[in-house]
Amino acid sequence: MSALRLIFPRGLRAASVLGLLLWAMVSPLRAGTMPSQGQILSDMVLANTHFITEWPTPGCTSCLSGNHPSNIWTRATYFEGALALYRINSDPAIYTYAINWGTFFTWKLRGADATDFLPDDECCGASYIELYQTNTTQTQYLTHITANMNAWLANANLSLCYYVDALHMALPAWAKLGSLHVGVINGNATYLSQMYKYFNAAKTTLGLYNTTDHLWYRDATFKTGYKAQDGTTEKCYWSRGEGWVFVALARILDVLPATDAHYAEYVQTFQDMAAAIQAAQRTDGFWNVNLAYANDYPGPESSGTAMFVYGMAWGVNKGYLSINTYLPTIIAGWNALAVNALHHTTGTDNGFLGYEQGSGDKPADDQPVTYTSVPDFDDFGLGAFLLAGSQVYALNALPTISTSPANVTVTAGQTANFTVAAGANPAPSCQWQLNGANLTNSTRISGATSANLTITNTQLSDAGNYTVLVSNLAGNATSPAAHLTVNPTARMVWQQTYFTTAQLNNPAISGDTAEPANDGVSNLLKYAFNLDPWTNGQALLPQAQTSGNNLTLTYQQLRSDVTYTVQASADLQTWTTAGVTLQTSGSTVTASYPISGSQRAFLRVVVTSAD
Repeated sequence: MSALRLIFPRGLRAASVLGLLLWAMVSPLRAGTMPSQGQILSDMVLANTHFITEWPTPGCTSCLSGNHPSNIWTRATYFEGALALYRINSDPAIYTYAINWGTFFTWKLRGADATDFLPDDECCGASYIELYQTNTTQTQYLTHITANMNAWLANANLSLCYYVDALHMALPAWAKLGSLHVGVINGNATYLSQMYKYFNAAKTTLGLYNTTDHLWYRDATFKTGYKAQDGTTEKCYWSRGEGWVFVALARILDVLPATDAHYAEYVQTFQDMAAAIQAAQRTDGFWNVNLAYANDYPGPESSGTAMFVYGMAWGVNKGYLSINTYLPTIIAGWNALAVNALHHTTGTDNGFLGYEQGSGDKPADDQPVTYTSVPDFDDFGLGAFLLAGSQVYALNALPTISTSPANVTVTAGQTANFTVAAGANPAPSCQWQLNGANLTNSTRISGATSANLTITNTQLSDAGNYTVLVSNLAGNATSPAAHLTVNPTARMVWQQTYFTTAQLNNPAISGDTAEPANDGVSNLLKYAFNLDPWTNGQALLPQAQTSGNNLTLTYQQLRSDVTYTVQASADLQTWTTAGVTLQTSGSTVTASYPISGSQRAFLRVVVTSAD
């Protein structure tokens, strides 16, 4: 069987290489859009609230399925996710819930420190260490996990992690303890080197890692002869088994010093797994329970999906994976979980996470897996969901506009500039729009698809509302509208309205101060009061009269591109605006100036050209 047949969904098994490439090219269309941080956090809190309501007492000796105590791997995995949520919202209830859990067991593992060699039981140690790091005075949090690891060190059996689940259950605790500052724990470097021995024993000695397909067999019994649901002999890469390793690598690398001798190998394994896992994603964003063969109990599954989303989002956030390559996969996976698996209802199931396979070691376990089926343990899948949400939340990939474009006012012929400041990862592209229609570059417009838009030689038709759409793989954002006001040049508008081309070239006729009718009224004044430049026959000149103790002047303010100023004088020599009051009704303005007795007073309107 070819590698491509094994890691792609069944419908792609016989596809050509070109077909596979085309499938990869259109895969971003599956993603939908990135939800806001507020929505991501809301979904995480909803799921966590449902769980805490179901389990109000964090510690118990025999409350879980099969009379298990709550310091086993299932509940420990939940607390990995719960503490990730706590690091986002700092909810003291989450922290207290976790502390009460550890306190109930006096920070012990399930078995005795010196004789417990089951990797599953070390899982709670990782959360104990994280809680210690929030309060380093509480060294008792480390007592039992340290003693147990020291017992492991004295044990010559390097095959304790003979199944892939164990890599998650045990090794992150080894990485966290081994990476604490020297002086806190004796033998730090020993923990890290021993951790690699367990990892390498599973990977190489037991041969659980397929170096061609870059995926892991759950244990040695799955390496050959696996029978799928339809009776055919297939390879089995169990989704959650891959998830346990993928999460383990992320949590190890999260604390492992880059100087560690095996750092590069962990990174390379993580990156190779990411590519293989991505290739097996379903079109609905989920992953099947068997990544090698889609017809083996086909259907979506949440726990593996959550682990893959967590690992890929963590890898992007830390720079191990390309955001351009993996963001569509992450968004599709998270939306599958938060929209299609998480229950949003008004009933008691509000916040329940569907499509979760219960405990087991193969696709057939705890079937059927459905939207409403309840797994035997509902805690570890929620922990994976919260881990995934914490890293998708941290991506903050949606474009955000930090500085919106501002309103601009220019006179026709001048240059207008608009600027936007936007950020995101990946960096967003820009598309400027005028009244909702996309702009394109031209002889007068440049920067239509950049952060800076420039319009030269502005025309009256350029006026309107300018917005910019910023987009990336996660989604888009649109800026508030910025208005461009283009004031006409008074001389040009008037000349184009009233004069022939030949007359335009004659300043004595077309200039602002010219009087082509020789009537003492300049072109500019006639323009301001809607007069014909060649005759005074349609005069709408200001009219003055006395009214009580006021001299009034009424005129029409007909143009927005010229300035009308009313001034008063007692001697026709000195003019001032002091004492003049204005009342406006539509385009009609009435100016008033107080007078008394035989006082002489004059009012005039001064018109100023906009250019």
